[in-house]
Amino acid sequence: MIIRALILALLCMSPISAETTDLTLINKLPQRVAEIKKECQKKWNSSNTHTMVEGSIEYDDKLVVILKELVRTYANKKFIKESDIDTYVQTLVTKIKFEQKLENPLGLDQGTLALHYLPNGLFVGLQNAIVLIVRGAVEYESSFNFDAWNKEWEQALNAGR
Repeated sequence: MIIRALILALLCMSPISAETTDLTLINKLPQRVAEIKKECQKKWNSSNTHTMVEGSIEYDDKLVVILKELVRTYANKKFIKESDIDTYVQTLVTKIKFEQKLENPLGLDQGTLALHYLPNGLFVGLQNAIVLIVRGAVEYESSFNFDAWNKEWEQALNAGR
């Protein structure tokens, strides 16, 4: 229910004014996320489970910051608040933990692999939420090419793989 309400909120955002919205933040997101991934990649490549998980948590935290910046900049404050992002993240965590249980119905020990499940699942949800809010924010911006932006975003997400 909460996820559905948040997605509806993201899709129903209205531009700040009838004038063209400043899209600087959105335009810089692909490069910004590429830089964040590059920074976290050092930890992911460490071969140390604890350090790898730290890198994923750091990545998640930075995506949450981006999501809150987008809400602060582009969302109708009466409809969606920054605190709604915290609720969304907690809902994602609950969903991911439940899915982890579904994938291991016998409750077998998953070892260190289980440590990666939550942070990795969380960043997929956060990345998707960023795309939703960007799509909602630029919907009425005829000068903005969402498809080109999304392609650049996907390339940034897939860099280093």
